[in-house]
Amino acid sequence: MKRPGLTIVVNAVVCLLLGNLLVGAMMLDHSGWLDGFLGDLFTNGIYAEDDSYSVGNTTLSADGVTNIDLGWGAGSVTIRVGEGSSIELTEDVSNASDENEIIHWKVENETLRIRCGRRNGTLLSIFNWNYPDKSLTLTIPASLAEQLGTVEVRVASATVTAGDLRARRLSVDTASGAVKLSNITADAIELNTASGDLYGANLTAERLELDGASAKQSFTDCTVSGMVECDTASGSFFYSGSLGSLEADTASGNIELHLTAPAGTLEIDSASGNVTVTLPSDLPGLTAEMDSASGDLIFDFAIRYQGDAAVYGDGSMKVEIDTASGDAKFRMD
Repeated sequence: MKRPGLTIVVNAVVCLLLGNLLVGAMMLDHSGWLDGFLGDLFTNGIYAEDDSYSVGNTTLSADGVTNIDLGWGAGSVTIRVGEGSSIELTEDVSNASDENEIIHWKVENETLRIRCGRRNGTLLSIFNWNYPDKSLTLTIPASLAEQLGTVEVRVASATVTAGDLRARRLSVDTASGAVKLSNITADAIELNTASGDLYGANLTAERLELDGASAKQSFTDCTVSGMVECDTASGSFFYSGSLGSLEADTASGNIELHLTAPAGTLEIDSASGNVTVTLPSDLPGLTAEMDSASGDLIFDFAIRYQGDAAVYGDGSMKVEIDTASGDAKFRMD
């Protein structure tokens, strides 16, 4: 196992600095030379890329749509299931100054592409912080919600809320906006944020990837048949439900797991946070090893030691913990 430390802290600082720059670049209009290299670097997927987009709120047929590609700046994004058979795009903005600040959209190659506006302005405008906050509601019919392909959402500081979806892949990237997911089934769920909190409830996936520099991450009643990967520098991580295996890496946040079924392996790196693991009462066995400068392994049930490893039952579930100063506590449900 890799040891946490300077690398995690450096990565966290870099993520936060880039995140702040990303928010400014995503939210505000720009053109000229910035429309070239920096435009591609910071705003690709946030603003309409060409003149093929339609403008404004709309209702359109769901026929031929499989994927969703959504880019937004500030405000909020809600993806919900409606009772009708059409897709509805509705944004609420009271202070848009021109058409460039209104929703742009198009359908191509089975993908509905949605952008918060169209790029415009100068390099200096990146520091003006004057792009309007806007709330977007994307309503899709149940027939589409049950068989989505890829759903990709990229926002600057908008809060993203989505529920009652089934997709092959769901990906959400945000600089500082929170992500709230519920009742979602996907092969893969990927959430990435610099400083926005991540929440999930009743998620079912083969793979769950979570990455946040200073984000709180909380996932309840989830079922992940494969790997859960969690990286955070200073945020806490909470997970309840079942999982195949876990790789969690945090610099200073606490990790709390409530497992409803035995897992294969848990690998946890923590520089200064505590680890708490609640295990199911029918757990057949556990083998736990810990490398720590000042933390302790604590159990509320009887274990035996084989060398440096704490063993319970047949020792089938494997746990490896690497921490500098936090304790690791295990208890039966």
